[in-house]
Amino acid sequence: RLKLTATTGTAYMWNGSTMVERSYPSVSVEQNVEQTRVNKTFFGDLNADGVLEQFALRDGVVQVSGDSEKTIWQSDASWWVDDALIADANNDGILDLALSVWKSGNYGKDMPSWVTTNDPAIRNHLFLFDLKGGKVQPIWQSSNLDRPNCALDFADLGNGKQSLVVLEGDYTEPSVCTPQYLAVWHWQTWGFVHDWRSEAARFVDVRASDERKTITADIAIE
Repeated sequence: RLKLTATTGTAYMWNGSTMVERSYPSVSVEQNVEQTRVNKTFFGDLNADGVLEQFALRDGVVQVSGDSEKTIWQSDASWWVDDALIADANNDGILDLALSVWKSGNYGKDMPSWVTTNDPAIRNHLFLFDLKGGKVQPIWQSSNLDRPNCALDFADLGNGKQSLVVLEGDYTEPSVCTPQYLAVWHWQTWGFVHDWRSEAARFVDVRASDERKTITADIAIE
């Protein structure tokens, strides 16, 4: 069931080193991972050939289809994908498919030489994919995230580069991701580097805007 929550909306503007905040009253619909499943269809030109691919997220599975509507790729059956979006996540000028994935195992089949045992716990991961030669291929896949991403977006916050904007939770409650922090990351060489994290709060929504160079978040009033 949905819950209407009185909130304080906060607009954040990045000044190059930290966030400048401005608050306003609002009302939000509060949901969590256990209460809702993200099902959506969206389009994007992942390989810059002038033809849009279709991306469908249904019940934890992502399917990518070409112009003939034939399925090019489908996410692994052992994953639960709770969000998917298109962005130039690593700022190389090429659009990427970004997935928020819940899966067992800190690593995939190939583990670092110093790791002898793969952590079997189900944890949140961020995966990036490109479309090359007609195939969807991974370009970067995180190990277990220290804090799960309850919601994520990408936006240019004023430096001409895409930043990763997330609402972070914890692993206290299985299958539930309750947003506790708003955080901003940027891509650097081979992975995301943390720029800023808010104080703890009951976040219920976040929106990032390229046009306004701002992040807007709703925080529940206790």
